Amino acid sequence: AAEQAFAKLLATHSNNESLLYSHAIIAFENDNIAAAKKSFEQLQIIERHINASHYYLGQIAQQQQQLSEAEHFFRQVGKGTFFMPATQQLVKLQASQGSIDKARTYLTSLRKTTPDKAAQFWALEAELLSINNQLSAAYAVLNQAVLALPEQLMLRIERAFLSERLNNFSATEKDLQFVLSRDPQNVTALNALGYTLTNNSSRFEEALALISQAITLRPNDGAIIDSLGWVQYHLGDWQAAIQNLERAYEILP
Repeated sequence: AAEQAFAKLLATHSNNESLLYSHAIIAFENDNIAAAKKSFEQLQIIERHINASHYYLGQIAQQQQQLSEAEHFFRQVGKGTFFMPATQQLVKLQASQGSIDKARTYLTSLRKTTPDKAAQFWALEAELLSINNQLSAAYAVLNQAVLALPEQLMLRIERAFLSERLNNFSATEKDLQFVLSRDPQNVTALNALGYTLTNNSSRFEEALALISQAITLRPNDGAIIDSLGWVQYHLGDWQAAIQNLERAYEILP
């Protein structure tokens, strides 16, 4: 109904940028791709909401398997709200076409031209390698990233997760402890370290303390409640474990 209302208004106000943008977004969400594309293209003609239009036209082209056109649109997105989502879409598109080296080269260039987002580009490169089962290469990228940006906690957390997948639990703990030394209330690190200790050691009381701290900071997070139930199970606190695991299941079925 909203889409129809905006379309009706556009019949008499065809170049109104607010109407065009609202109609384009809602049509896209309604999977009315032809109508969305028409409005986004009109926004380009009147030179309004250019980055958003390029981004969504790229998504439309990708849905329609027009991959070269999609890559073209994603590359046109400039700095702002849509820049990182467009970059993510672009490099994942390149990787899916077997051009992972091309995607990595592009991310390397972005680290030089957009240094304020270098950590995100490092993480994205590691993610691309990881989802393509190149775990050792992904780990090497994160090692480079941490050397370049040693205080960037997000990179430490990403490396910790990858270390665990590579069964290097001492490295996982080391990175998570580093994060907590800088940010003692980092919920992700608290939960991850508690869960890692539960699975890979007998340090269950230490794990419980970490997970309990995370629960205090984020009491309704299903993943943390799951961790709490899991460590309670290992401690033999059956009733509490059952209650928390059932609650986690309700939140994250």
